[in-house]
Amino acid sequence: MLAVATLAGCTVSKESGSSAATSSPPTRAARQNSNDRQLPANGSILVDFENGTVGGVNLRQDGESLERQLGPSRVYKTTKVLEGRPNDVYVVRFGDHEVYRHWNAFSYKDPIFRTKEGLGQGSSIAEFETIYGKGEILEKEGCSINFRKGAPVGHFAIICPQNSDGNNNFQTRPATEIWVW
Repeated sequence: MLAVATLAGCTVSKESGSSAATSSPPTRAARQNSNDRQLPANGSILVDFENGTVGGVNLRQDGESLERQLGPSRVYKTTKVLEGRPNDVYVVRFGDHEVYRHWNAFSYKDPIFRTKEGLGQGSSIAEFETIYGKGEILEKEGCSINFRKGAPVGHFAIICPQNSDGNNNFQTRPATEIWVW
């Protein structure tokens, strides 16, 4: 949960150092050729909070395992600055869509990723609460709305949606970034 509320302000840079430890992002053509089978006909990619999967891929495994399993055309390592410190992040591609595998969780911002109920980026907090119960707002390290926090698996959080009018009622605001543990 360390990086939940600070990702929105992160910066990204290519990791320097050993070329064996760092991979380059694949070209668009390479991604498209290797990922066409991964995109469903209905235009969304299933996220399963309980099982920690996206498009049937277990994202609870470490980044190196993901890279070995899916190959360098679908997974590459980069660095993001979270809470002022550089952190390794594995970018997992589903066509032109990306999920980020952090040291303890995965996150996404793309509306193509949806739960079986159709929830994802763009859904309101109230819609998530209808399915998963009341979310708990945590403001220790920024602001996130946590769901199923006490559950052994399936804990997820939504970064508090920004609101320019100063109103802290998050119920009607759309989710913009989702983290899954």
